[in-house]
Amino acid sequence: MNWISTEEEKCGYPIDAFDGGCDDNPKEAAAWKTELKKQGRHTGHPWLGQHSAVKIDAERDIISDKGAEIWNVLHARGINDVLLAGVHANMCVCGRPFGLMQLAKNGKNVVLLRDLTDTMYNSAMRPQVGHTAGTELIVSHIERFIAPTVLSTEVFGGETPLFTHERRRHLAIMIGEDEYRTEETLAAFMDSMVKDFRVTYILPTKEKPADFFNMTALATADLLLVSVRHRLLPRAQLAALRKFAERGGANAGIRTASHAFAHRDGQQIPPGAGVWIEWDETILGGNYQNHLGNALKTFARTSVGVSHPILAGVPGAEWLTGGLLYRNTPLRGGTVLLTGRAEGAAQEEPVA
Repeated sequence: MNWISTEEEKCGYPIDAFDGGCDDNPKEAAAWKTELKKQGRHTGHPWLGQHSAVKIDAERDIISDKGAEIWNVLHARGINDVLLAGVHANMCVCGRPFGLMQLAKNGKNVVLLRDLTDTMYNSAMRPQVGHTAGTELIVSHIERFIAPTVLSTEVFGGETPLFTHERRRHLAIMIGEDEYRTEETLAAFMDSMVKDFRVTYILPTKEKPADFFNMTALATADLLLVSVRHRLLPRAQLAALRKFAERGGANAGIRTASHAFAHRDGQQIPPGAGVWIEWDETILGGNYQNHLGNALKTFARTSVGVSHPILAGVPGAEWLTGGLLYRNTPLRGGTVLLTGRAEGAAQEEPVA
């Protein structure tokens, strides 16, 4: 997913760090400066060295904060694959000459180690969420506009880290379609909900639209929200989806999710890939049989006599949906919450 400056600039960062990101008050800041002076440290640059756990190999390692030097080393050593970590993701990690933006823009295969980064963010600023949620918003921005991310444990092994105070449910959102721009609309919707959910995006790269990264999120996700259309995943990724469903993970699908992992008529299945045609019936309870056409207006309403918490705030009267109607009759099971009809058609179809 190569960085395109106009896309990223149009979107803008999802958190406001215009104040520099510091959230300490003047009294706390003064007390910290006093403590630094007692220790004989510079109050503006108090660092004395790297963490004791970081070992430096004098024969192999390069230490520099100059972009030209870093690029020269990458070129001299023929390095094209780069893992990036550090603080702060919304500042140096993205913006330095050797940061994510420039590495992606100039053709390096760059990946962010998302659990080894942080943000500079004051929680009193927009969107007024906790620091952890603010970091998640920046990570999702990076994944959508700049570069893929992975957990350090996926590279080096070990246990996936999680903040001890984390109490939010984990929502994984899998997006892979080229028609409805749900990578923008769903993200904009979920950005307002990070106070309630820990959100992880499962996305493909533009180079490999059927190969998704962040699939490890399924190991801890409570809910998987799917907006995918005709993507034939590698068999290992399909196996991860099946395992998620088998352990009781909740699934929600929108629009083309009914044929998310099904091949088109006559399409050859690539080597190493698989299909899950039964996903629609066994997981979503649907029975997708194409649609009634783009030209017909579609109307929807709540099902007669059905009461459900998810319908709170949904009007009882029929409304124009702005979309087309899928054929799903007869359903394999489940409760129909919304029904729809196409203009001029007698048959109603389940919508939700």
